This record gives sequence, structure tokens and C-alpha cells, in this order.
Amino acid sequence: MLLSKLKFKDYENLGLITQIGMIMIIPIFVGLFGGKWLDDQLNTGNIFLLLGILLGVITAFLNLYRYTMKDIKKRSDKDE
Repeated sequence: MLLSKLKFKDYENLGLITQIGMIMIIPIFVGLFGGKWLDDQLNTGNIFLLLGILLGVITAFLNLYRYTMKDIKKRSDKDE
């Protein structure tokens, strides 16, 4: 019984790591490709690429913060 619970916890942690990775990667890639596309359309060099990456990183960290706060609240409600 202990072994099956340990394996479940490992899969739960793997899912958490994957979810956090997606929360971080997707906004950065959207900003990167969106900024590159805008630069190509408007012939502006790399200004929108840099702005897109910056906005993507900011969005990624805000998403991570929201996810973390929601998870902390869920775990504290579960402990009570």
C-alpha cells in the first residue's frame, strides 16, 4: 500500500512540474512569435520581438503567482 501511494505522489509531482512548465513556456512563446510576426509585418527591426518576450515573461510569472496562490489556498482549506 505504501508503494502504490508513493507512485501516485510521484505522478502527482510530475504533473505539477509539467503544468508549471506549460504555465511558463506558453506565454513566452506567444510573445516571441507574436512579436516576430509584428516585426515582419511592420518592418520594425526587433522592437516588437523584445516587447513580446518581455510581456510573455511578465505574463508567465503572473500566471505562476496566481497558480501558486490558488494552490496554497486549496491546500490550507484541505488541512482545516
